[in-house]
Amino acid sequence: LNLNLNQKPEPEPEPEPPLPAGWQANRDRTGRVVYTNHDLRVVQYERPEPPPLPRVVPELEPDEDDFGFEQLDMSDVGPAQTPPQPGPEASAPPPPVRLNLSEADEDFGEPPSASEGQQSPLPAGWTEAQDPNSHRVFYIDHNSRATSWVRPKSRSDGLFAALGALPTGIEMRFTRSGRPFFINHRTKETTWHDPRQDAPLPDGWEMRVHSDGRAFYVDHATKSTQWEDPRKNKVSSGPAIVYSRDYKVKYENFKANLPKPPTTTGKCEIKVKRANILTDSFNSVMSKTKEDLLRRLWITFEGEPGLDYGGLAREWFYTLSREMFNPYYGLWEYSAIDNYTLQINPNSGICDPDHEKFFYFFGRICAMAVYHGKLVDGFFIRPFYKLILGKHINLEDMAEVDIETYNSLKWVIENDPEDLCLTFSAQEDKFGQVVETALVTDGENIEVTNFNKMGYIKAYINWKFVDRITAQVKSFKNGFNDVIPYVALLYLTRTSWST
Repeated sequence: LNLNLNQKPEPEPEPEPPLPAGWQANRDRTGRVVYTNHDLRVVQYERPEPPPLPRVVPELEPDEDDFGFEQLDMSDVGPAQTPPQPGPEASAPPPPVRLNLSEADEDFGEPPSASEGQQSPLPAGWTEAQDPNSHRVFYIDHNSRATSWVRPKSRSDGLFAALGALPTGIEMRFTRSGRPFFINHRTKETTWHDPRQDAPLPDGWEMRVHSDGRAFYVDHATKSTQWEDPRKNKVSSGPAIVYSRDYKVKYENFKANLPKPPTTTGKCEIKVKRANILTDSFNSVMSKTKEDLLRRLWITFEGEPGLDYGGLAREWFYTLSREMFNPYYGLWEYSAIDNYTLQINPNSGICDPDHEKFFYFFGRICAMAVYHGKLVDGFFIRPFYKLILGKHINLEDMAEVDIETYNSLKWVIENDPEDLCLTFSAQEDKFGQVVETALVTDGENIEVTNFNKMGYIKAYINWKFVDRITAQVKSFKNGFNDVIPYVALLYLTRTSWST
């Protein structure tokens, strides 16, 4: 055995310095050391460097009444520490496994008592120090290298402040891990639930604030996190929705009376350009037979390769309907009550001499959407649905279209209209000119009295919703019935079809 007495023993490795406050070292599944910052809720593989301890010099002491900022002597303070960055975690929820929730689990049971708790944690880059002479606490911002007597507000403070002021007698405090709880000084009770929010979080959930200021939610049961508020998925408790067997029967009868698809194989191919979708669709749909429109749809957008397994058809109906019902073309117009529901423009023939062909095309498209189970982006007024279903239009339907006219006609019913000097005529604006139209033969010379006012109201409603658009509604119904027979619609109501 040869011993080399001159060989010096290898020095033992120096122990690593302690981690900065708020950091913890763990090992992942591969055994690699990871470092977790519980203040910023971030995880990284690089070992954090301890921040330099700033020295307080006499020139640093602010005046008693000064609540602003003063510049530090950076030669004494040393280089400012850059707070850890959230990195990829800023665009995705914090990692549910690597995020250490042990401290939060300590707070997971009952909230602390009213005598416990502390202020919210300082924002990133801030530290708390004490003046050695006056023992007064002040705060150092290593980001801007300034000091202040006023405790800075954290991002969580701003988040809770956005909810408004707390009710009288309620105080918010924080646990050691930064979780907020609330004290009711009247009842001497504490709770995790913020009284400013409508509903408490589900059992086992906690809201935290990410380093970028966004709120995320911790599920302590599964040790997972997410951005979405779990209360959004909770079904609100309220009166149970009554199951309508009547509607189910109507829908089943409607589906049973729909025309059967052709037995021959094939598909309904429609090729369009996005920039010219209305004209291309019009030429394609109008050139096909009823049997072609009942076949499986195969939509192709020119210049966009793809296979239509339902998605392209949905997109075609949506994009085409937005173009079809655009009031810019003068075929449709918004109702007087809003800019959402549509009605046929009575002057559509002036805007487009071929308007009846387009309404026939619109009827085909709507019938195809019903038959193939697709949606169109258009909502019509109630009288239009009733016209398609062949139902009578009454005064109550006017309230959904023109509330002012409805109130006026309602007043005529409840009072004597003779003092108004009304006649069986109506005025309308046609491209800036006021035109008077007789509601009945020689209506301009028939005065509205207390005895014939119901006939006047009936004639006015008929003129408002039927007479002016008879040709357009007829073309629409012909196009619709060309794909779906009218007898199938008899099983539905206006609400069922619009739904």
